[in-house]
Amino acid sequence: MLPMAGRAIALGAVALGSSIAYSMYAHPPGVVYAAPPAYSWHSPQPGYVSGHWEVVREWVPGAWVRVWVPGHYNPYGNWIAGHYVSRQAPGRCMERRAWVEGYYRYN
Repeated sequence: MLPMAGRAIALGAVALGSSIAYSMYAHPPGVVYAAPPAYSWHSPQPGYVSGHWEVVREWVPGAWVRVWVPGHYNPYGNWIAGHYVSRQAPGRCMERRAWVEGYYRYN
């Protein structure tokens, strides 16, 4: 048989193990229910949203431009008379202000 101290340790281990097992399997995990948020003066209320200005970026495609080329000699020594040449200017991005109308918001 076990000495008295050994019996006490064994009995304590059984009691601790059974209490841990009971707490793990006997009770389902707790569920917390939160109430829906109440409206206050900080939260947005249904009403009119006023109009405002916004900056809008737009792509403007390049345009064809007629350019005058003055008379010159070509690399072979021949004279080329002045003439117009059509060239395309590159496109660019432009910013403009656009007005956004106000609207009524309903929650």
